[in-house]
Amino acid sequence: IEPLHSHHSGVAYVIEGATLRNVAADGTRAEGLLKAGDVHWREDNIVHAVENIGQTEMRALIIELKDKN
Repeated sequence: IEPLHSHHSGVAYVIEGATLRNVAADGTRAEGLLKAGDVHWREDNIVHAVENIGQTEMRALIIELKDKN
């Protein structure tokens, strides 16, 4: 389980997929399967926690945009 955290805007490329549960800061939950080769855009400063609820290990390449400062 990854506790509540946030990221800069960026892209996640799934290397090895898994079934994940995403929990937003307000408690809203969503579950879904990420497959190898999937690409996801992630908005800036979205606070969430993530849990792998599947039977496979997930691996992803995450690229976050650097602040201008």
